[in-house]
Formats: sequence, C-alpha cells, structure tokens
Amino acid sequence: MLPLTYPTECGTAAVVRPLTDAERLAELRRDLDADLHYALVAQRCVRWPYGDPELVAEALYAATIGDAQSEAAFSLLVRAAARGESAVSVGTLFVEWTKLARARLLDTLVELTEDGQRVTFGSRQ
Repeated sequence: MLPLTYPTECGTAAVVRPLTDAERLAELRRDLDADLHYALVAQRCVRWPYGDPELVAEALYAATIGDAQSEAAFSLLVRAAARGESAVSVGTLFVEWTKLARARLLDTLVELTEDGQRVTFGSRQ
C-alpha cells in the first residue's frame, strides 16, 4: 500500500505511512488490553461470537483451562492460601497467575479479532 497524504490547514501535506503487520498487531493488542482491563475493573461481560455472554473474570479463569503453566500457577496459589501463608505471598502468586491468564485471554481475543469475529464487552443483563 502506498503512503497517503493529507492536506493540512497551513497548506502542507503530512505523509502517513501504512502500518506494518507487526505494528498493526501491536496496536490491536494494546487496544484490546486496555478494553480488557476496563471490562475487568467494571465487571463487564464479554460477548463471544459463539455461546452465551460471560463475566470477563470468568473468561479470565476459563482461558487458563488446559494450559499446564497457568494451571500449575493456580494450583500453587491455592496451596499457598490453604497453608495460611502471608497475604503478601498469596497476593504475589495471584498477580503472577493473573498475568498468565490475562495474556492467554488476550491471545484469544486477538485471534478472534484477526479472524474477523466480533467480540464485545457489555454490561451484565
């Protein structure tokens, strides 16, 4: 694709080069990550192109099912909490598990979007 030019108010033109696939994918990941963060904080639902809507927090957990690394991290978290370890220790393990889960869910969202599927976030109803 050729670069596009747009006239500006002062009469000059700005050259906007098209994004590469890597840049476009990075921008998509950044945008979806911001949307995912907001949806988690606001306790929104994710509306998949298939199936029923589910809470984003539930989708976060579901994204880890079948992934050995994520399941091991969750197991470690549960064992630490059951042993009565300090809140800092359990919290640190939870943050690590959440990072893994969020990355897997984000991968799923990006993959669906790249395939032309529509995924939206909405309120619970």
